[in-house]
Amino acid sequence: QAIKWTGTGNVAPVKLEYSTNNGIAWTPITILASGALASLGNGAQSYAWNPVADVKTEQAKIRVSHNDTSHPDVVDESDNPFAIRPQLSVTTPAAGADLAVGTSGHTITITRTSPTLTNVKLEYSINGGGFWNALPQVGADNVTLTGTTTTFTWNNLPDAISQNVLVRAVDLGNSAIIGTSPTFHIVGSIALSAL
Repeated sequence: QAIKWTGTGNVAPVKLEYSTNNGIAWTPITILASGALASLGNGAQSYAWNPVADVKTEQAKIRVSHNDTSHPDVVDESDNPFAIRPQLSVTTPAAGADLAVGTSGHTITITRTSPTLTNVKLEYSINGGGFWNALPQVGADNVTLTGTTTTFTWNNLPDAISQNVLVRAVDLGNSAIIGTSPTFHIVGSIALSAL
């Protein structure tokens, strides 16, 4: 992620910091000496923030300052807070899978990119995401994530036949962080009882 700013005059060294609480507290990213800046810090500048901090916040800010105590007023920060969000993904049920009404043992696989994601709720949609229902199973409203990948077993599939079924995992700490499965199917079944 590129951090960009403009220096007027030879502003170096420059200190870059981030905040997760709208500027109340700051954490260092790096200090850039004049040799690491374009035109010794004068004019347009850019720094590739990679990797971005492993945090979860809707109140992030960046601060750029002259790293010189004799110039404490040479500083600027983000005008508005922005979000830093780790990612969730749901990889199973697989795309196009046919899951029969009333059957059990179907694996929902949830992957996270950060240990800051700890608990999710599971929901399903039968109209491609137009409306979401809570997964009607004990524990589905608060699944604890462990490691990179966590699995949850979906039992007793609802009588909700559809070709446009999705499952999603929603972070309990931030409902804007969502992982959604590929589209799969809930289908009926036939059991022959007599010849």
